[in-house]
Amino acid sequence: MEVRELADLIGKSFSGVDASLNETNARIDRLDERVINANGRLTEIKSRHIETDLLLRRLEQRIDSVVGRVTAIEDQMHKLNAAFESIIRSKSG
Repeated sequence: MEVRELADLIGKSFSGVDASLNETNARIDRLDERVINANGRLTEIKSRHIETDLLLRRLEQRIDSVVGRVTAIEDQMHKLNAAFESIIRSKSG
């Protein structure tokens, strides 16, 4: 009877170990899923960052274009102002 009890005890011990290993495997699987989800979110964030960066670069190019146009208009205004002043001086003098 002692051998049978010992075998039962060993069987229960192995059963407990199996249950612990199964629980550990389940936890590892859940952790793997969480890591995969986190990687997916990071990839989305990186993609959005790249898109935002491209949009900002386009915006900077447009702003530079507008600044160039404004500068050209200012130059034309200065030339016109100088021309008007010259005409006014010539008529006055």
